[in-house]
Amino acid sequence: MAPQRRVPTWPRVGPGSLRAPIRVKPSAMRRVAFAIAIVGLLGLAAWWGTRRPAPRAPKTMTRDGQAPSAGRTQTATPGSSAEAAPTEVVATTLQSMFLDVATGVMAREDETALVEQLREALALEGWGDVRNRHAQAKAAVAELFRRAEGAPITDEDAMTALQRRAIAETARAEAQKLKRALTASNAPTTPLPSGHQPVRWSTLTDFAFTPGMTLPSTVTSLDGAKVAVDGYMLVLERDDDRRIRAFLLLESLWGCCFARTPAIHEGIAVRMTTPRGITGHEGPITVLGTLGVGEEREEGEVTSVYRLQAADVKPLSSP
Repeated sequence: MAPQRRVPTWPRVGPGSLRAPIRVKPSAMRRVAFAIAIVGLLGLAAWWGTRRPAPRAPKTMTRDGQAPSAGRTQTATPGSSAEAAPTEVVATTLQSMFLDVATGVMAREDETALVEQLREALALEGWGDVRNRHAQAKAAVAELFRRAEGAPITDEDAMTALQRRAIAETARAEAQKLKRALTASNAPTTPLPSGHQPVRWSTLTDFAFTPGMTLPSTVTSLDGAKVAVDGYMLVLERDDDRRIRAFLLLESLWGCCFARTPAIHEGIAVRMTTPRGITGHEGPITVLGTLGVGEEREEGEVTSVYRLQAADVKPLSSP
């Protein structure tokens, strides 16, 4: 029987582009992969042979000054910062839930308790009605466990800065999604310059990639197009002034939350075409530029499917 082909994943972003060269230092990409891989290995080693850790106790008061309800996951953290940022209560609750699931404090049998914790946070914000809050909380918790399925348990002390940042950013993004769903707050996002078309990640990733395959026409038709893609930045290369010259664009940081490496077609290798590099962005961004589509190989291995010559990077505005 012929050996099965290995489906390529990041870490390495290869040189070149179909239209203009994008070169990413292999050492930079290896550092990203090493950081993600070491999280899983250390977490698995710490978990092996141990008992399930004790639940994280609630630490703060709710908006009305009352103690949080009993539960394993920390409830909302209101206060002056929450009043300034309307999604902070829900985001903090989600962040604590993500940590509990990633570290094994909460498991699938705790799903009902997590739904109730999140529903309480949504009620504190005043989003939606009773029925909709429960439905959205149930869907969000189900998605959390779906994303975490099969991931190794990570010891909290062994978490890297990348994994902690991914959890915090993903929690904020999910809080914004819940707000939009429950309040019908659909304000327009970053306006696009003339000639650029928005590209959804579902278009780029809605197929199982194998090396040598014929890519769908839905993506090959975008080759050479001026596009706008939303996502999150993982820095690959900086110049001498510590400004960013190249980065990996991901749809979300869900995979980093649970120490998973994205498939090769789930990331875009971005190279800035501006004279100077850019400063980093912690939250979601919109990248504008020219997209290159097609396999690129280095030493016989697929190193990228999508490359973007970026002219501009903007913070993604949100409702």
